[in-house]
Amino acid sequence: MIAREHTEEEKAEVEASKAQKKPAAPAKGQAPPAVDPAVLEQLKEDIKTRNEQNEQLKTEWESLTANQKFFRLCEDPFREPAIRFVKEMAASQEGLEPSHV
Repeated sequence: MIAREHTEEEKAEVEASKAQKKPAAPAKGQAPPAVDPAVLEQLKEDIKTRNEQNEQLKTEWESLTANQKFFRLCEDPFREPAIRFVKEMAASQEGLEPSHV
């Protein structure tokens, strides 16, 4: 198999990429670059709101009965595969017996 030859433009790009200097790694013992205080404040706010939301969800979960917890976990169609038949769901809402009984 014969490799394709590069065009002049591709050769120039390769040479240019070789010629470019890579950014120097910070020396050991140097402090990392300063972070904008506004960015730090935004991160702190995001963490605070996320923690508050998690606490709220945790207290809500603890207030559920064992039966409610069971149905919240087991009726999640994304957690385990589930097949739902539209015809039978409509029949069950109308109070009719499913067709397989």
